[in-house]
Amino acid sequence: MIIEKVSVLNWMGHDSKEITFKEGRNLVLGRNASGKSSLAKAIAYGLSGEIPKIGIRKKGKKDEKDDRKEIDPRRDQQKEAIVTLNVIFGDNNKYIIRRQYGTGKNPIKAIFIYSDSNQSEALYTSEKAEKFIEQNLAITKEMFDRIIYMKEDDVYEFLLQPDKKILDEINVLSGLDKPFTIAKSLEEKIKVIEREIRKVGERKDDFKSGMKVKFGLDPIEVNEKEVKKELPELRKRIDILEGVKEILEKREQLFQEIKPIKDEINEKNEDYLERKLIELLSDLNSEKSSHELERKKVEMRWENLQNEINKKKAQIELKEILVKSLETSKKDRNLNECPTCLREMNEELTAKVLTKLKGDIDQLNKETLKEDKEIIKEKQMLQDFDKKIEQVDKNLSRIRDMKENTINLLARIQQNRKEEEKFQGEQYPRAINDITSELEIYNERMIELNQITWMLKGAKMASEEKVMSLKEEGDIWSHKKRIYELIIESLNKTIDEQKNEFIAKLKNLAEEIWRNFKGDNWKITWNEETFIPIAKPMNSKRELNAYEMSGSEKFLIFLAIRLAFQKSLEHFNLLIIDEPCQHLDENSGLIFSDILTSIGEDKIKQSIIFTYNEDFRKGDWSNIIEL
Repeated sequence: MIIEKVSVLNWMGHDSKEITFKEGRNLVLGRNASGKSSLAKAIAYGLSGEIPKIGIRKKGKKDEKDDRKEIDPRRDQQKEAIVTLNVIFGDNNKYIIRRQYGTGKNPIKAIFIYSDSNQSEALYTSEKAEKFIEQNLAITKEMFDRIIYMKEDDVYEFLLQPDKKILDEINVLSGLDKPFTIAKSLEEKIKVIEREIRKVGERKDDFKSGMKVKFGLDPIEVNEKEVKKELPELRKRIDILEGVKEILEKREQLFQEIKPIKDEINEKNEDYLERKLIELLSDLNSEKSSHELERKKVEMRWENLQNEINKKKAQIELKEILVKSLETSKKDRNLNECPTCLREMNEELTAKVLTKLKGDIDQLNKETLKEDKEIIKEKQMLQDFDKKIEQVDKNLSRIRDMKENTINLLARIQQNRKEEEKFQGEQYPRAINDITSELEIYNERMIELNQITWMLKGAKMASEEKVMSLKEEGDIWSHKKRIYELIIESLNKTIDEQKNEFIAKLKNLAEEIWRNFKGDNWKITWNEETFIPIAKPMNSKRELNAYEMSGSEKFLIFLAIRLAFQKSLEHFNLLIIDEPCQHLDENSGLIFSDILTSIGEDKIKQSIIFTYNEDFRKGDWSNIIEL
């Protein structure tokens, strides 16, 4: 198709504007806020009926309702907005597409299509007009946004995650819609066959119900499927309750074992037991150190007293020897020598020395006697401290054993709680008695279900011949279903092969455009499931998802994919790009200009590029329009 002219009234930034395009490469130049994007959106609105929106579709929102907001395109809300396109469709006939956006808060939207040769009466309106445009574009509105009309928002949306419906549309673009329709038709036939299979099953069930009555079962009250379903669920429930009961009983036993420890150290919370025991050990060690220090002091006093007594006893012994010697000399009336200065002593002096020595001996004996009593006292204190230290050691040993036992019990309690975590998400009583009561009820039900199961088996054996006959009938239908499934499988395989071939062609063309811009330093790989390109520098291990690239690289890869679609599909010959220079430096802008002006008119009959970049003027354009 070719767009000859776009005219707008009361549309966004324009009160009234009309521009004419030519076949080939059209460049619309204008400074910022001159209304370029308004005209691009007007063309898109005229062809797709989509009101311009604000925002970018969020990550992960592709299966949800589009949360972008429509803008009001009217310059003045009291007047209607009108967009008129003069176009030439594939039949080489000229048409006029006119869309009107009414007045007021709830504007009425209308579309009219006229023949260029007769504008007095509309050829199509409303739904028929929309259908006419879609048929002539040979593309859905969603694909129009992907293939023909390129704007900055699309770069982020498409590279982030293409919509599933866009990928499905490739079937139509690559001519795979007919085999796809055949596969869908066969799937409908399979549904019919499945209904027949269900009917045979119902007849078989009716016969089985009759046999159940003979075996004493009420087919209304006893449903074999429900019994089969309930049995494993009941077994599972019993296993859960028995497992939980065992865990809770073990825990109760552990709590009983740890209770004496809690009572002894007066700690109710088992989570604080180990810390309390550590504190007790610390206190006992401090007490022991205090006793040992005091004992050391007593021991030193005892040793000092013992040394003092020994000295005094030695003095007494020496003085007694002197007394004995002097008394002997006095008795023999011999002259004596002073024991200290060795001078001779007469009898009078000897008597005085003897008196002095005996007085010293008496004094020393008194002091020794007193110190002996003190030694006995200190000895008793040493024995008392030994007993205290011995008692503290016993307490330390007992608390250490208690701590070790507590750590072991706490570890077992923790392990017990971890074992209970495997039942996380299951509903069960928290009390052992309640679990026991519930188990009794379930076990009684289990016995009842087992009895019903044996009765059902008896009914099944008695009706086996008739059931086999009905089964053969069901098998015939199942065989037909399988044949159709194999045909669908073969068709889908063919569709996938041709689709992969088409996508491979797209990828090769996109990679070729990328290499012309980036050279051999970068390589493109693809996410096979989502068709999202991944850029990888040749000399680096790093990979960039498309949405992680720079602005110019994002626009380049998106443009490469767009042009690849255009080159691969002959019936797409129109390309509209709104501002390709949004994130480009001067050099990148010139290269993009070269890419866009090098597009052969044999592939794209008409391209319309809207930009503010004056560097684009240097390209080879069929038509330059200045705003």
